[in-house]
Amino acid sequence: MQGYPECPERVIQNFTMQRCWYDGTCPFEQWNTCLDEISVDRVMAICVSLLKAHSQRLI
Repeated sequence: MQGYPECPERVIQNFTMQRCWYDGTCPFEQWNTCLDEISVDRVMAICVSLLKAHSQRLI
């Protein structure tokens, strides 16, 4: 879920290493943040998936 997959600045292992994390400079000028592309529905679906997986491990 972290950031735009095509971003040349993307460091999936540690997003705080991305240039935009510190100076707010996005290589894609159409966004204020790469999170603009992540919908609430997508976040909720991933959260539900993680919670289900976690609850199954507890059983």
